[in-house]
Parts: sequence; C-alpha cells; structure tokens
Amino acid sequence: MDFHVQEMPMTEFMGRFSGQLFEKAKNFLDPEYQHGDPQHAHIAARLDSIGMLRQPFPAQREVIEAGSVHLYEEQAKTIVLSQDMGTGKTLCGSTIAIMGERPQRVIVVVPPHLVGKWARELEITFPQVVVHKINHAGAIEVLEKAYQKNPGPPKIPEFWIIGRVRLRMSYRIEPATLIRRKKGNGGWYHTHHYCPDCGGTVMMPAPKEDKDKESSIGDMTLYSGNADGEAGPAHSFCHADEAWLSKRRTCQHVLYPSDPYKVTQGCGAALWKATRLHQKSPEETLSTALSALPGLGKVTIQKLMTHDGQTVRHILRDLSNGDIHPALAQLLKPAAIKKVRSYLDRTGFTVGDGNYAPVEYIKRKMRRGWFDVALFDELHELKGDNTAQGVAFGILSGCCKKTIGLTGTLVDGYAASLHPLLFRSDPESMLRLGYGAHDGARFQREMGIVKEIVTVIEEDGLKSARGKKVYRQTRNLPGLHPTVVSHLLLPNALFLELPDIEKSLQSMAEEKGYPPVRLLPSYRETFVRIQMPEQQKASVRTFCTNLIKALKEALKEGYGQKIMGPVMSAALYAADGAFQKVVCQPRLYSKPIEVLHPIAREDELLEKEIFMRDLVRRELAHHRKVLIYTIYSDKLDLTQRYQSILKKEGIDARVLKSSVPTEIREDWVQDALKDGCEVLICNPNLVKTGLDLFDFTSILFMQTGYSTDTVLQASRRSWRIGQTEPVRIYFAAYDETPQMTAMSLMAKKIRVSTQAKGNISDSGLSAAVEEQDTDDSGSLMAIANQFLDGLRDHSHDAITGAISTLSEDCTDGEFRANSMRDIQHMLAGSKPIDKNQTSINTCTSAEDGQPKEEELDILSLVFGAAQMAAPRPAPQKKKPASRPPSRKKDTGFMELDLFS
Repeated sequence: MDFHVQEMPMTEFMGRFSGQLFEKAKNFLDPEYQHGDPQHAHIAARLDSIGMLRQPFPAQREVIEAGSVHLYEEQAKTIVLSQDMGTGKTLCGSTIAIMGERPQRVIVVVPPHLVGKWARELEITFPQVVVHKINHAGAIEVLEKAYQKNPGPPKIPEFWIIGRVRLRMSYRIEPATLIRRKKGNGGWYHTHHYCPDCGGTVMMPAPKEDKDKESSIGDMTLYSGNADGEAGPAHSFCHADEAWLSKRRTCQHVLYPSDPYKVTQGCGAALWKATRLHQKSPEETLSTALSALPGLGKVTIQKLMTHDGQTVRHILRDLSNGDIHPALAQLLKPAAIKKVRSYLDRTGFTVGDGNYAPVEYIKRKMRRGWFDVALFDELHELKGDNTAQGVAFGILSGCCKKTIGLTGTLVDGYAASLHPLLFRSDPESMLRLGYGAHDGARFQREMGIVKEIVTVIEEDGLKSARGKKVYRQTRNLPGLHPTVVSHLLLPNALFLELPDIEKSLQSMAEEKGYPPVRLLPSYRETFVRIQMPEQQKASVRTFCTNLIKALKEALKEGYGQKIMGPVMSAALYAADGAFQKVVCQPRLYSKPIEVLHPIAREDELLEKEIFMRDLVRRELAHHRKVLIYTIYSDKLDLTQRYQSILKKEGIDARVLKSSVPTEIREDWVQDALKDGCEVLICNPNLVKTGLDLFDFTSILFMQTGYSTDTVLQASRRSWRIGQTEPVRIYFAAYDETPQMTAMSLMAKKIRVSTQAKGNISDSGLSAAVEEQDTDDSGSLMAIANQFLDGLRDHSHDAITGAISTLSEDCTDGEFRANSMRDIQHMLAGSKPIDKNQTSINTCTSAEDGQPKEEELDILSLVFGAAQMAAPRPAPQKKKPASRPPSRKKDTGFMELDLFS
C-alpha cells in the first residue's frame, strides 16, 4: 500500500485532528462524576431533599453534585470552585458544604464587607439552617458558649460566618523579663534581662556574624553544661536583647550562677506576656463600641449611660443579638433606628476587646473536627506566603475535616502564587510531587517560567590576574506548566463560567420547545491605544529613558532594588500626570533623578482625558451609566481631576473613596444612584469583590495596575446573571510609553489565568501584546491551546477589538439578554417567552453549526496495521452522555488506542 507523507507543524496537527485525540483522551480518563450516572442518583436525591428556596441552574446543579461526590463519596479533603464572577459561588459552595450524610457545621471565612451579604443569601436559600455572624470582637465568647453547650455534631446545618481580618486579629507580644543595669568593663552600663521565675540571666544564641569575634562580657564564647557544671559541646551565646525577646521566647539558657563564663539550661518559663491593643477603661471601651453604631452621637451615648446598670446590660445584650432594646429605641429617631438595624445585619455588635485570634482559639481550645467544613470565599486573597491571613487559612484548614475554596481568579499568571494555596489546602499532593512548605521558588522554576539575566564584567585593574564580576538578575514571567493543571488543579478543582450556565439553559429550552434563550447579554472588551501629540511623546520618552538609565546604573552599583519602585511608578504616571510637574526623587537621592515639566496647563485636557469625556458623553446619550477605574486615588490622586472634567460637561460624577467603610460601600453606591449619579469614579480595589454594579454597563480602565485578580474581578462587576443590557469594557493606554509594557504584561497574565480554566479565547487586552512577544509560555501550552481551539464552542466568546479613537469604535453584534422573569417562567414550565426579546439593532447569531468537511482518520491509517498485528482490547470506560461519539470515516483499518 502506498502512503503519501505530508509534513505539518505540531500545532496544526493537533488542531486538525483534535477531535480524534479528544475521544482517545476521554476514553482513557475515568472521572469521579458523570452527569446522569445512576450510581450518583442518591447524591441528586440528597440535594432534592434539602428543599432549597432558590433552585440552582442546571450547570450549578452539576457542580454541586460533582463537588459532593468528590468530598463525601471519594473522601477527598479539598475542593476548589473556580467560577466566573456572578456564577453563584455562594450558592454552590454553601450547598456542597451541607451535602454530607449528617448535618454539617460550617465555618465561612469571607471578606469583612460580605458578612451580612453571606448571611442574607444563606437565609433565603436554605429553609432549615442556623446562621451565626461572629465578625466581632466577642467571637471567642460566642464560640466558647456554643462549644460548651454542644461539643458534638449539630442537629441541623450550622453556618458560622467570620471576616478574614477578624479571624487572625490577636494581641501584641512584649517581653516579660526583669531588667537590670550592670556596670561592665570600661565603666559602661549594660542592660541585662533576667528570668522572672528562676532569676537567671537570660542568654541567646550569638548571631552568626559575631561568633568569630573576640570573647568579651557583651559577646563571648561560652560553654553549655548541666547543673553539675560538666562541660558540654561548645556554643556561642550573648546576652539577650530587646529584638530577640520581641517574639515568644522561653527561658532556655541562663548564666551559670557561680561562673559568669558558663551557660546552663534554663527553667523553660515564658519570657513574654500578652498585652491589649489599647489601654482603655471599661467606660471608654463601652463608649467606643457604641460610637461605631451609625446614628449614635456623644449626646445619645451619654443619655444611654445614665440608665441603671441592669438596663444598660439588657441594651448591650440585645445589640449583640442583632436587636434594638426599647430603651435605646426611645433615644433614636426612625431614620437612626433604620441605620442601626442595617449595621447590625451587616456587621454585628459587641463590646468585647478581640485581643485573641479566633483561629488560635479554635486550634488550641476546640476539638479538631468540631467544624466539619471550612469554606473560604475569595480564596485567591489568602495566597500570601507569610501573611497573617494566609497562615490563618492553613491553620483553620487543618482544624476541619473538609476544605472548600471559592474564587473567580484562582491563577494570577504566576506559578509561585499557587504554591501556598495548594500546599495549605492539599499538602499530601504537594509532598507527593516533592514540594514542601518553603519550596515556592523551586515551584516557580519548575512549574512556571523564570527569566535569568547574567551580566559578566571583565576587570583589568588587578595586579596578578584578570578578574570579572558576575551579576545575576532573576525575574518571574507569566506562565504555567500543563502539569500544574493536570496533576494539581483538575483532581481538586471544578470550573464554571457564565457561558456554561447559559448553554445549560439553552439546552433545556430546546428540549422543552422554547425559543432561543439568552441568560447573558453580549460582553465586549476593547483596547484603546491612545496616540500622544509629538511634544508630549518626546517629553515623556526623554523622561522615561533617563529614568531607566538611572535604574540600570543603580542595579550595577547594587542598590537598584531600592529605587525600582519610585522609578517605575514615575514612568507609568508620567503620561497621565503630564498636566503638572512630575518629579522622581527616591529617598536615597539628595536631588531628583529626573523632572518632567508640565506639557499642558491644568485646565487643558490630555488625549486620554478627551477620550474619557467623549466616551462618557456617547454612553450617557444612550442612557448607559459609566464606571471609571483609576489606580491613582491616593498620593497621585487623579479622581478629583476626572470628576472636575466631567462636571464641567454637566455630568453628575461621584468619587468613591477608600474612607468609605467596606461594609457600607454597597449602600453608598445605591444612595448615589438614587441621587442621580451618572458616572462613578474609584480605584478598582474598592469594588472588586462583593458588589453588583448592574447600573454601570460601560466600564473604562484609565489604568489597570499589575494585579490580575483586581482586573478580572473589577471588569465583571456588571456582566453577571441578571444583567440584560450589553456590557462594554475599555482599557486605555498611551502608545509608546511604559503603560503599553504594563498592559502587555497584564494581557499575558490574564491569558495564563484563563488558560488554566480551559478558556483560551482572546480578551480585549490581547491587542496589547506585540506579535513578536506572543510566546505561549512554552510549546506545550501552545499545542494545548491549538488542540482545544478546534473543539470548543466559539459562540460565547467575548467580542474583542482595538481602536485608537472613539470614532473607530463599533458596537455592531451586541445583543441583550432575556429578563430573569422570563427565564424563571421557563424553569417553572410556564408560557414560552417572546422570541424577539433578545433582539437589538444589530444582533449576531451563534455559529451556524453546519457540519465541516470530514477529516481523514489519519490515526487509523498510520497505526492501523500495527493494531491488527497485535490486537489489544480497548479499555472498558464509560463515555459521558453529554457528548455524542465523533463520526469517523471507515478506512478499513482498526484504530490504535494511543492512550492505553
């Protein structure tokens, strides 16, 4: 038989025959859960028995059932729900948490401003649950009483909600030693610390750099021995100082009583004591707690304090339980009573001091496993390696039987950021792969991308020989090895995106004979490449060039890291702040490195500001409110300038500042909207979690910063379930400036983050990546992308584009979504919805779905003869019912199972 040999690139090969390879991989894998599998019918029945007041969408139900099988049937320790913003992480995570065979006790760790929102959603979702809000200083008191009352399992599901900041808030440490001053050699007085129990002079191990110094009273080589004075191994010690005693130390080594040059074993007593964060009287503590309630001023508090002691205690008891005592209600006006009730629902009230970390109490005083499940919302914000919140996450996860993590941005683009999360939630898998708790750098090298720049400088000025200096600069780059996805994420993670929920509803509508349904409106991302005038371009380029030159010189001298922050900040700010003098002067310098003089007057608009003004005008003309993000809201504040520009146009623009407490930001925004707000200006960090900003259907990023989590979260504030209008996102940056470098880096990180979830579609920032710099973090990921691109459904991809001026912006192809009322009618089996509901001026349809020309079954041709020569039975694996088997052309050959 003659064969025609055709050469093609690997990426093209994977894309062309992706369907066949997918079928082989699907047959090889053995998933824990498959939709419709009869062996999991009891899980579906258990979910139905809960009697949820809010029924999940079909895609959400699959996630709940799959997560329940993983935790309670397969007895796994951890599950991570990596879901799009707005896909119902609260609903899915909380339902999985109570799907055990008996009622579960769940501790929920959330951002502080979401405590009240979580409590409300749980109460309107589950008919018979107990919800405790312990995000207050008296959390330990509440836990202690509950633990003493019922140390066993609960009779009905319980949720204990606490803010992640409160979880780790604790007391301060200070030395508890006795201090004496002793005159030493030369007439100088030395401060020595003595153990409060045994009275011995406390000694500490000598620092490494002091071990080779000459022995003296202050720093000497001493010998440790036992109580009888027998000499032991040689060690170096010196007198303990304040820095060493600032941590939790115990009396381990003291001077030998009869010989000041010998050290003996100490008594082991604690050399530290706990101290409160403040020193207030009970009256001051009570007054401070009451003043936190909105509507209670000094006069009202003074009147309240005039009541008898028993009445005051009853008032405080009711406030702690979320109620308002009649005696307090008489002192308040109706509006103030409403504010107090809202505050109690969101935050709670306590007079406690809160100087002991609740997570430490749970670890030390409560039985391991008293909490069945630990549920962490916004898991990605706990990825800090040595942060207090990250450590608290690891401790609490170890105290509970199961751990559930909820996040919309599990991967931020770098492998190193995943290491703390993966190790704390599933240490066994990480240890099995050979990664310990402190192997974050090695994890980045082996599972990510590291760029190392080596600079060698020859030196000719030496007397005997030529020398050279070697400088090494290591930098982490965005990228993720496929092994991380296959070995660490897929076994313990479930992924759900908004289009997945929409597709499940569309399938249901088609089965029931309903017209096409759209759960989500169109989502458009546009990158705006702003062109600067020649004068501004030349000035900014000279300014940035001189800054980079100074930074390179500093790196050669060894102090470049100390000035890198100010230099990069000034370079990024230069184009946006060109209306005023921009000065870059790090602390190490006596005079500025470089100064950018104003290019325009303060009353003149820069090009990006002109685009902002024109965009807002256009959107408001179509009755679309605009949300403007800027990262310059503190020292280099631009929010006020943007507000004044819009106000001169007669536009009602409001600025949300960080001074607005997190727990009332949602109410603040709603009050502003009722007051006629048309444009909201803020830092994206202020609204990136927990806020649904449906009214702002157009979002403009004046700057993005470098945080992938922040950009992804903030860009989805209005594109959520329940939104019916098309959503438009704009990313603006000045061309040929460091802002383009920042945008390109952000685009790469976002691409890696979405690829980890299986989403390889382009984003609006993809246009910011230069063509010569589009390496897909290694050929393996590029091949995987080519493989997946041939299989996935493109009809739900975001609409993307790039423009330079507003006149180039085209909104064709946008469409609205059906209202939630119509979708609820469909779910309830009511009258079919109107077919024309989703129409808009220009509406694109999904792909026509015409069958493509059938590909040649090349695998059978190449490997068919070998398969016939050595027949091997195919593995008996169950095929998912959701995907029909691919059509294959009969070539007369048996196909080789490449994955057996």
